[in-house]
Amino acid sequence: MQPATTSLHIEPDLLSVSEFCRAIGVGRTTAYELIAAQEVVPIRIGRRTLIPRSEKDALIANRLAAAKADT
Repeated sequence: MQPATTSLHIEPDLLSVSEFCRAIGVGRTTAYELIAAQEVVPIRIGRRTLIPRSEKDALIANRLAAAKADT
């Protein structure tokens, strides 16, 4: 009998713009608009634009808090 395996999905500390888009369900244009509006603060390493996981989590928390305040 094979031991049961569990698949753990561990998100990296830094997300590419494409990974960020997939994680929150938006397109690249919206992602760059969030960056331009300083709702998400990216870091740049070389030519890559990377978004810290903490920025993604903060964006979700802020949007959730705003939605709860509106109700």
